[in-house]
Amino acid sequence: MARGLKKLLISWAVLVITLVGCPLPFEFTPSNSTAGSGSIGDPANPSITAAPVLVVNEVTSGQRIDSTSTTIVSPRDVTIGFSSDTRGARFFYTIDGSNPVPGQPATRRYPDDGPAVYAGDGAGGTIKSIAIAPSMYPSVVTTRTVTVDYLTVAAPVFSPPPGNYQNDQTITIASSTPGTTIWYRIVDGTGGAPTPIPGDGLAVEYTAPITIAGHATAKSIAAIAVRSEMRDSAVANALYTIGYGEQTQAPVFSLRNGYQGVGTQLSMVTSTDGATIYYTYTDDGSLPSTPVPGGGNTFAYTGPITLTGLDTQHRFVAIAVAPARMDSDPVSATFTTVPRILVTSASDGFQGYTPTTLRIALLAVNSPGQEFGDAFVPAGTTVSVIEFAQSLGNSFTIQLNPHSEPLPVTRSVVISGDPHNPGRVTISGGNATRIFGVTGGDVTIRDVTLEAGRAQAHDGIGGAPDSSGGGGGGGVGGAIYVRGSTTSLTIVNSILRQNSAIGGAGGAGGQVNAGQFFASGSDGGDGIGVGGFPTGGGAGGVATGFDTGSPGGNGGWLGGGGAGASLSSNPRVGGDGGFAGGGGGGGARRSGDNGALGGAGGAFGGAGGRGNSSGTAGGGGGAGLGGAIFVESGALILIDTEFVANTAVGGSGGSSLFGPPHGQPGQGRGGAVFLHTGTTSFSADNVVFTNNAVASGGGPPLPEDVYDSR
Repeated sequence: MARGLKKLLISWAVLVITLVGCPLPFEFTPSNSTAGSGSIGDPANPSITAAPVLVVNEVTSGQRIDSTSTTIVSPRDVTIGFSSDTRGARFFYTIDGSNPVPGQPATRRYPDDGPAVYAGDGAGGTIKSIAIAPSMYPSVVTTRTVTVDYLTVAAPVFSPPPGNYQNDQTITIASSTPGTTIWYRIVDGTGGAPTPIPGDGLAVEYTAPITIAGHATAKSIAAIAVRSEMRDSAVANALYTIGYGEQTQAPVFSLRNGYQGVGTQLSMVTSTDGATIYYTYTDDGSLPSTPVPGGGNTFAYTGPITLTGLDTQHRFVAIAVAPARMDSDPVSATFTTVPRILVTSASDGFQGYTPTTLRIALLAVNSPGQEFGDAFVPAGTTVSVIEFAQSLGNSFTIQLNPHSEPLPVTRSVVISGDPHNPGRVTISGGNATRIFGVTGGDVTIRDVTLEAGRAQAHDGIGGAPDSSGGGGGGGVGGAIYVRGSTTSLTIVNSILRQNSAIGGAGGAGGQVNAGQFFASGSDGGDGIGVGGFPTGGGAGGVATGFDTGSPGGNGGWLGGGGAGASLSSNPRVGGDGGFAGGGGGGGARRSGDNGALGGAGGAFGGAGGRGNSSGTAGGGGGAGLGGAIFVESGALILIDTEFVANTAVGGSGGSSLFGPPHGQPGQGRGGAVFLHTGTTSFSADNVVFTNNAVASGGGPPLPEDVYDSR
């Protein structure tokens, strides 16, 4: 009886399982294992349902694609269904990356809830599935990654190719991708057609060839090819002209891009006779559209345009149009208007402040808010422009006063000559003084000529009786000296010629008095630069005194070292030169052994000589560095600029009283430009070096058409 009841209960259980259609003969827990490429269950345990196999079909074609790979990439939208080698299996899946658990909200049942669908470029994700057959254990979890990655439609091709034709043309447009639809925009003129957007009401669907006809006709076409379940093609552009001659020459702006003074006038010209210039303009920072003659916001150029408004950005796009010619290519320019000072005098004076000289203009730039006659820069100004009045003539030279310091630049400024003739404005040092000392701000010098600037260092002081000679100073940056870690100098479309940097000669040893051996004068000097700005390296002093004489003092940044004292029994060594200075000569001894050693020269200066027995020594020569430009620290940018016949010459060594060893000569380095590396950044674009030269110790010049550095 008990055995019969047991069989009856089992039969009812099987019936219930069959009715629900999804038997779970245990408490269901999905396996964390995932199926590989096969779908067969465990042969050792045939009661486990075979893992699902994904059935991947393209939505449009219904074509089945391979689904055995763990990662499935399809170029079309797809549906995902499931199959299993176990008959009667039901399928459960998730698309959020979680394991499928029947009855949970994230778990779908297939086919009841339908297949998973991935539609649209980039659609995809992780799909996990299990299979469960009646009276069998669930399969392991099958995990697949599905991605829809559309192909790109091939860009349209125009036939015949775009160009200038003498006869009417019939234009066809095609894509090599089958089944595409082509949309296009076509406009008059050579400025280019807007990008077509399918279905926006402006783009036209291509259904038949396009005819372009008529003498002096120009048409711009832009086309795009599209197809369902593919990425749109790239935009193809074409320009067709009928019966045109040569292309009209593009307009040229009279001003250079960048900072311009308030009130400056802008002109536009084209070299094509009979052409009309059309332009568009904005002053709010936005980019102007390409001009379309007769179109909105397009103006015909009729005369100079005055740029107004402080700190205003003026942007222009212009084309030139001539009868029976192709329109020019568009050209653009951007100008930012800042305070302007107009130089009206070519002199180099201060007095009276009227008319305005370049030196007065720089005073106003360096001291905003202060009035210097007609030269005034509003307080708070960060950048100013200095220009030169037309009344100064088509060619003039500003000759600097040799008794004044170089022109000082301490704040951001643009010194602007003639962009079409850099020879119109010449600033000359007269072979007597450096031209500019730049110690602050972002400084631009453009469209000018800088010539005959000279940085002449002091010679070492010659030995007084019984004394050796001091070292010569260093001469650096004949036209421009740049100093300041945040200082930047940009030179554009300019000429720097016949500038020179000359090192000082070492001082000669003095005569020894018969019957006595004393040293006269003062202790060795430190050879600092003259004034607050190093116009030229200072000379080394002479060291003297009686039996308490001192060694020579060391030279400063560009200075020479002082000479050592001459003493009977313990002469003193010469002082070392600074970076570019020469060393001082060593002191002499009354008799017997040689005197003291001379001081070491700087990085490029000559060493001082050693004193002889009863003979004084000569100082070392100073270096000449950067015939045109020396950058101690900061940034130097050179654009479209020429360096011609600039020289860097080291000073000669001083002679010793009774022959060698004399002071050594200083070096000449960087005939055009010298950079003190480690604190300097440098870039150059289209820079020409011609006949620049260097010489050491006053010797013959050697060609060197490049910049140098350390």
